[in-house]
Amino acid sequence: MPDEELKLRPEFYDPLPRAEDEESDGVPYGVNSEIVSPVKEKPAPVALAPLAKSWDTLWPLATRRKFFFAMLTLNVVLLPVGWLLFGSLPASLSAVVLNSLLQAFLIGTFDRIDLVRKANGKVSLTRTWRVAFCQLQPTRIRWSEFESVGSRKIHEPHFEDWYVGLLLLLGGLIPGILWYWFVIRPERIEVIMFKDHGFPDTVLYRGVDESKVEEVAQTIMDVTGLPSQSATRTH
Repeated sequence: MPDEELKLRPEFYDPLPRAEDEESDGVPYGVNSEIVSPVKEKPAPVALAPLAKSWDTLWPLATRRKFFFAMLTLNVVLLPVGWLLFGSLPASLSAVVLNSLLQAFLIGTFDRIDLVRKANGKVSLTRTWRVAFCQLQPTRIRWSEFESVGSRKIHEPHFEDWYVGLLLLLGGLIPGILWYWFVIRPERIEVIMFKDHGFPDTVLYRGVDESKVEEVAQTIMDVTGLPSQSATRTH
């Protein structure tokens, strides 16, 4: 029988193997040549605990209010002195009012940093200013644009520090000396965000308690994932 005829007869035809062969049909098992990639399991999302932290620059709001009320009391106590200097009660009262407004501005003008992490992992960093104790709208700090977080020590007393100290000296020698020793004399420590290869761009927090400053800096680094920058000193 010719070879061509054998190839055409059904009993000599060798069908291609089928992947759906079953053991009971008497047909040999077939194996597909296609390679099936294993299914990759997606890792479960990491659950982050919500977090909310706030830091007032230098002194908290409650401390500033108490100190301001103490200054108002001192203004009233010094009213007779003003009367003797000006020789007029209306002029003395006007001086007390203007002095109190200036004190409200100097003591009640500061900023607060708020760090918030939601349950979905979203982190926000905002700054809220108070001017004479009146709160303004918060502004967003784009922390992802910065490279690192660090701190530095400075000794630069501000104008308002000397002004308040002078008022305390007028009210009594001991309060003025205490103000100088605990407020003007100590070094200030700042928490700073760096960008552009280590340039100190934004001051986040300012205080005199080194452990508190370290806590602020470490919390911001832990939540945002920004690395630490070497501390510096400025005179």
